[in-house]
Amino acid sequence: AKTFEHRPAFMQLYEYIRLNPRMIDYVYIVRWDRFSRNVTQAYVEIDRLEKLGIQVKCLEETISPKDPAFPLYRALKLAEGEMD
Repeated sequence: AKTFEHRPAFMQLYEYIRLNPRMIDYVYIVRWDRFSRNVTQAYVEIDRLEKLGIQVKCLEETISPKDPAFPLYRALKLAEGEMD
């Protein structure tokens, strides 16, 4: 799907979060480049989740969010999805 609104499972996740606040700490994704095909939209959704106290973690790309290079690494990986 081109947008998060067209992803039924993602919309179900937000509905679950709305009905069960503070029950989820993390959303795990397989790869950053599969999270979204649009970098701006990806950051909007990451920010939206973080405001709810939920951290997005990636399973295959295991650079730590505490690593100073993490923001650059994540930005490059998110951009790969948009390039495809």
